Amino acid sequence: MKKIFALSALLLFFSASTYSVDPRAEGKAREYKGYDELITNISEVPYGNGTYYWVEYSKNLMYSGALVIDDKYGAVSEPGTLNSFVIADIIHKNYPPDTASQWRQFSDYFFSMASAHAQYGRPGLANDSKEIAVLLNRSSYDLGRSVASFSPADARDYMAIESLAAEKMDAAYADTINYSEKDSPYLKEYKDSLTNIKKILSGNSDSLLKSSKTLTDNMLQRIGSKANQGSTDMILMSLAAVLLVFVIVMKVRRSRSSKPPQHPRASSVGQSSGRP
Repeated sequence: MKKIFALSALLLFFSASTYSVDPRAEGKAREYKGYDELITNISEVPYGNGTYYWVEYSKNLMYSGALVIDDKYGAVSEPGTLNSFVIADIIHKNYPPDTASQWRQFSDYFFSMASAHAQYGRPGLANDSKEIAVLLNRSSYDLGRSVASFSPADARDYMAIESLAAEKMDAAYADTINYSEKDSPYLKEYKDSLTNIKKILSGNSDSLLKSSKTLTDNMLQRIGSKANQGSTDMILMSLAAVLLVFVIVMKVRRSRSSKPPQHPRASSVGQSSGRP
């Protein structure tokens, strides 16, 4: 009995959550809902210069997909926008709260390397380290905001900055070729750190992109299925109309063929009676 009550309360919560937003957004969300799905969440989200609605569906109390609706109440199909929303959802729901602190530690490390390289008179290595530190610090800020709240804009910025940081690490590693360990006692540690931290950033980015692609493709399939369903409905309606016309024509022909033929004389009498 308790399980039934809990299930009922959960379903009521899901249903109630959809009524707190614009009913036009809710109506559009229902259009793309599977017959055995529930709308578990509709959130109004500012993004860019507009307002969007993030919709989540469930089937058998398990997540079954999502949809993004724009401020014109149409389903968004632009992959870049969908990708930002999906990545924001993944980070917000799955990343531990202290994830951003790890990125800040990376940033602090490269700031310390910048000081060490400068101390040993290696301004090139020092500048590379400082640029990486600044990028990682900005990346940790955007990541922290994405973990704390659902924000496609912060998620987009985080991915962009992290990509720049990874590119700068590659360039910094290439710059170390011009130096030897005699030039700086920290060179080997620095090179190893560039390699290892770059692997962490790339691995994290690749996982996010792979997961987001799968979920984005699922959203596009949902939209495509709805469009195909609409085309199929139009075809069926057209066929039904043609069939209806065909049936009417056949009935008219049958009714005419079932009438007894009129006698020629009756026709001629009718004509002659009209003459003066």
